[in-house]
Amino acid sequence: RKHINTKEFQKRITEANHNFDMCCVAVWIIYIINGAAFFFNQHLLQPILGLIIPTWLSVVILVFTKSAFAAFGHYYVHSKQPNIGGVLFDSNYVGSSVLATDGHVLMHHVYTQMEGDVKKSLLSSSWAAPPLYRPVAYVLHKLGLFLTGTIIRLMEVLIYDRKFDELLLSWTFVAYRLLLTAEFWISYQNGKLIPFLIMFSSVLWYNSLVILSGHDFDELERERKDGGGESSSSKGSNLEKLHKADWGVYQLGHAHDLKFTGFKYFDMLISAGLSSHRVHHLLPYQPSGFANIITEPIVQKVAKEDFGVEWEEPRNWFLECLPRVFAYAFFEDTVGMEGVPMWRQHLSMRGVMSTVKYIFVGFIGINAL
Repeated sequence: RKHINTKEFQKRITEANHNFDMCCVAVWIIYIINGAAFFFNQHLLQPILGLIIPTWLSVVILVFTKSAFAAFGHYYVHSKQPNIGGVLFDSNYVGSSVLATDGHVLMHHVYTQMEGDVKKSLLSSSWAAPPLYRPVAYVLHKLGLFLTGTIIRLMEVLIYDRKFDELLLSWTFVAYRLLLTAEFWISYQNGKLIPFLIMFSSVLWYNSLVILSGHDFDELERERKDGGGESSSSKGSNLEKLHKADWGVYQLGHAHDLKFTGFKYFDMLISAGLSSHRVHHLLPYQPSGFANIITEPIVQKVAKEDFGVEWEEPRNWFLECLPRVFAYAFFEDTVGMEGVPMWRQHLSMRGVMSTVKYIFVGFIGINAL
């Protein structure tokens, strides 16, 4: 803190936060221009800007802008509240800003990879479906949450616990939810439902796999099943001891920086804000990913000199992370059908019905909050 809290460095932090906000504005401009072409008419911009954006390119741009919005929303959720930018957290269809304030900021960051870490369950619910059904089942489950499920659960909370009124029905949350839903219905009305679903699926799966890459949840699941050597409870106990011994050292050892292009500022936008993931976990209150990037050399120096923690290179997402999280998503056993041959899982009535049930419960709000 003594290095970060100097007057000179705080000026740099303020400038980085400002640049982060301006970058968000720039992505909004790209989204509006591209959205006019995609959701309405690809020739709409020709008289104004002299360009035509083909549908396939609009889909690619939407995948980028929505992933970037989620990165901005991630940090705005960590900022001093209320912050209207927090609703951008919903942009990648993975989670909800309503849950993120407590579930992500408090539970995940305080109890990283512990029993209380809500992020561990991000994909595990999809294991209700056999592996070959999961890609589509996960998308349809989340589509159900997106269209009706989240609204049903929010109404349920409002009925039974009215103290959350201001949080759940803030005008920014309602307005952004209406915008996201309008995208779907406008696409449907204009004959672009298929491109929208391709965009939705790409944004959802890409961001889900990226988010899981920041930690070793696959190793925890493997240890839980193994039972070899140390018991899972013993390993969990060791994690707890390390967590209590030095929270900062624990965070540096259990969060991973991600590398996509090698340019950290761009990687920040396409990684849900995880290109400087270790600094983010050590300093979760910093309100921008750009502030984390300029803080990283200080954290690296102090970690090595004062705590003896070697600073590992960022993990290459394509080569080191993607194969692992892909296996974690698609090769885990179907819940309740462990040990059953793969072909029987997919052809059995039990496997089919568990997939149908998993899709259906999304539309009524299960897994929404």
